Amino acid sequence: MLNPKLPDDVPSGDISFYGNDIVDTSRLPPSANAALSELRERVSDMTDLVGLASQKWNEAREAHDEATRQLAIQREKWGLSSDQFARLNSKRAEAHKMLMAVQDRRDAIGERKMAQGRLLTRIETYIRSLRSTAIQVSASAIKFPSADRLLPEIDKQRNEIATLFADRHEILSKATPSAEIKARARAEIEELARRGCPDVTYMVNHGPSQGVIWPDYEAIARGRGVGVPLPGDVGHTRFVQAPHLPLLAWLFKGRMIAAIEKEIDANAEDEQSLSLEQRTKKLAEIDARILATERVEVALVRHSGGAFDYRDDTDPRAFLGIDGPPVSEE
Repeated sequence: MLNPKLPDDVPSGDISFYGNDIVDTSRLPPSANAALSELRERVSDMTDLVGLASQKWNEAREAHDEATRQLAIQREKWGLSSDQFARLNSKRAEAHKMLMAVQDRRDAIGERKMAQGRLLTRIETYIRSLRSTAIQVSASAIKFPSADRLLPEIDKQRNEIATLFADRHEILSKATPSAEIKARARAEIEELARRGCPDVTYMVNHGPSQGVIWPDYEAIARGRGVGVPLPGDVGHTRFVQAPHLPLLAWLFKGRMIAAIEKEIDANAEDEQSLSLEQRTKKLAEIDARILATERVEVALVRHSGGAFDYRDDTDPRAFLGIDGPPVSEE
């Protein structure tokens, strides 16, 4: 695990109430429990600091309001010489300056507390998702830099993570080969044609009075979901009224396939595309690099003894120092 050595006498697990859910950490290794306890304590300490900062802000606001009130009273009742006005106005200005400084400190610690709270929520959500999944410690060694090199090294790792995520986005943005798109389009038209075939079996078995059973179908528009659903599809769907589409596919399947393939060819970017196999392989490689870099970053932040905060989108596996399934962002 790319983390500094943690105490061996830390309890192997605990139970934390998260909303109405219970976060059972009893299956986590001691090192992961220690890391989680440290983060919970950090969030708790920051919560206390936010409360203290808010109290100081209220005091500073009252002092500013009082200075403003005194200036207004003196000016209205007795009038002020230029020296008196300068003195009272200076006092009000100092009170305003103090109020702004206290407010900045309150807001800064509040933002830090919120970020670390989001990370805690992310990690506890991940722990709940593990359930019966086997949990193993990810063990590795890291050489820590000197204290004066710690911040530059953390920045270096974070810049590397940002670059890797940008590379990941570029992979996801690559076009899909026209051959794969055509295969899907043909399969959808074949499925539409199957659903659009009129049923004449009732007439054959029970006489012409039964009539033809015409297809009654709601086509599914893609939106951000699945088009015509096929076996194995995963994703939500959006229904639109298109009752004649399957019948048209049954009547003119060949022409529909030819037309849609022509449209695909006109819009294809095959020279810049990645096949599903290529995309999957590249994503797996870059995800492994991201996780490895995050493990180093977490170790460096932890080694700082609280001098630096964790990123709120840190991978829970890196934070806990474990191997496990990827984090679901849904």
